[in-house]
Amino acid sequence: MRHNQGVERLGKYRLLRRLAVGGMAEVYLAVAEGLSGFEKRVVCKRLLPQHARDPELVTMFLDEARLVARLGHPNIAEVYDVGQAGDDYFFAMEQIDGCDLRELLRAHALLPLADAATIVAAVAEGLHHAHEQEVVHRDVSPSNVLVGRDGRVKLIDFGVAKWTAQRTETRQGVLKGKCAYMSPEQCRAGHLDRRSDLFSLGVLLYEVTTGTRPFEGDNDFEVMNAIVAGRFEPPSKRRANYPEELEAIVTEALRPAREERFQTAAKMVTRLRALELGPANLPALVAAVPEEIARPSPTLEPTVTDVHVPKAPTWRLGIAAGVVLIAGVVMALAWPRSESSPPPPPPKPAPVHAPVPPPPASVESLEPDVPKATKARKRAATSGKPVKVWDPDSPVPP
Repeated sequence: MRHNQGVERLGKYRLLRRLAVGGMAEVYLAVAEGLSGFEKRVVCKRLLPQHARDPELVTMFLDEARLVARLGHPNIAEVYDVGQAGDDYFFAMEQIDGCDLRELLRAHALLPLADAATIVAAVAEGLHHAHEQEVVHRDVSPSNVLVGRDGRVKLIDFGVAKWTAQRTETRQGVLKGKCAYMSPEQCRAGHLDRRSDLFSLGVLLYEVTTGTRPFEGDNDFEVMNAIVAGRFEPPSKRRANYPEELEAIVTEALRPAREERFQTAAKMVTRLRALELGPANLPALVAAVPEEIARPSPTLEPTVTDVHVPKAPTWRLGIAAGVVLIAGVVMALAWPRSESSPPPPPPKPAPVHAPVPPPPASVESLEPDVPKATKARKRAATSGKPVKVWDPDSPVPP
C-alpha cells in the first residue's frame, strides 16, 4: 500500500474507508479506477501487514480468493480480482449496498418471520451450491451474511472454509469458526462435512426468528458443552405464536447427531419455502437500519480463526478443598471437650542432633564398628540402662 497525497491505494483501487478488521485481514470500501474516468465501487480485503511475511497465512488468504472465485452463485459474494501491491496481498469483491445480518438484528428487536425465513433460505441456497462443489464454509454466522437494499442476500467470508483441492489444511486440534455457531463435531475438533454448516444455519435460523441464540453460557467452554449436549430452549418458549412447522425445522437442524439433521441444504430450503408466513420485505428492513449501525466502526467482531478447546476449570475444585479443610480445623478447635477428659499432653521437644560431621575420606570409613555396637546393645540389655549406640541405618551418629 502506498500513500498519494493522503489517499491510500491498493494497486488500481483507491480506498475510501475501512469497514472492518479481524485477526487476519481488514476490509475496505474502495473504488476501482480505469481509463476515461471509469470507476466501480468494490470491497477490498487486505491481508494484515504482520501476516504478509508468513507463507502459510499468505497461502490461506489466497486460497480464500481462489475458492470464492471458483464458486460463482447469486447468493455468494463474487470475487473480481486478486493482486499484490508491494508487500500487500489483497483481493477485490463485489460491494453490497446494505448491511450485514448482525447489524440488521441490532437495528430491529425482532425480525418478521417471513423476512427471517427468506434470509436463511437464501443463505441455504448459497451453501448448497458450495457443498456441491465440496466446500464446507465452517463459519456461518450473522456477520458473514449481507443483506442489500435491493433485497439480495449474500454469503461472504470463506476464510476458514475447506475444500478438497485446497492446499492449506487446518491444523489438527484447532477449531475454526465462532463458538456460538459451531456444530457439536466442530466443538470436538472432529471431521466436518456439509451437515456441520447446516447445524450452524439452524443456530442462525433460531436467532433471526427469536432474537436470541439457542446455546448460552458464561464462557465459550459452557457454550460448547451446551452445543454438544443439545441443550436449548424450544423457540416457541421465546417467541409467542411461533409456527409449529418452523420449530420443527429448527429442531431438526439443531440435532446433536448429524445423521438426524438435514442431510442437504436443499432439503432445508424446500421446507422453508413451503412455510406460509406471508410476504417478505427485506428492502424496507434494510432501509430502516440507522446510519450509525449501517456504517460500523473499524473494530468489528473479528472472525475467530483459532479457538482451542479449553480444559475444565480445576481452580474451583482447589477452592472447595481449601474451604473444607479450613472448616474441619475450625470445628476441631471449637468442639467442646468433656470435663473428665484429661488435658492433652504437652508437645515433646524436638530432638537436637549434633551437627553432621564432614564426609569421610574413603568409602571404607563409612562401615560402622559392628562388633562394638553389638557389645553395647548386650550391656544395655543386662544393665537396664539406655546406652546410645550408632545405628548403621541412622544418618547421624550419636
